Amino acid sequence: MTTTQTDVNGNYLLSNLAAGTYQIVTSNVDYQAAAQTVTLTTNEVKEVNFTLNGNPATLIGRFVDKETKLPIIGALIEVFDAVDVSVGFGLTDENGQYVIEGLPQGILCAGVRFWLYV
Repeated sequence: MTTTQTDVNGNYLLSNLAAGTYQIVTSNVDYQAAAQTVTLTTNEVKEVNFTLNGNPATLIGRFVDKETKLPIIGALIEVFDAVDVSVGFGLTDENGQYVIEGLPQGILCAGVRFWLYV
């Protein structure tokens, strides 16, 4: 397996690959992953371009005190993917509401952190 990152213009290079068939996978926290299968012959140079779609999911909600039902302001709501990697976060506003946009498709888990609340 070989990995690389794009430059500031979105260009990338995978060099010194042996002849064979490869699956090229792209990923970025703000976009849906994409993949293409490419077959290379000896000394072949091939250009493989991707157009990525933004992540489609949005999580909205309201965070309140269980007893008083008053909003909790400034709580960090963080969203994790199936392998516990953070994929988004948001802070609650003066009404206890939050919006987290650009989340990937799939099974996600949300957690809350608020240190000063008793």
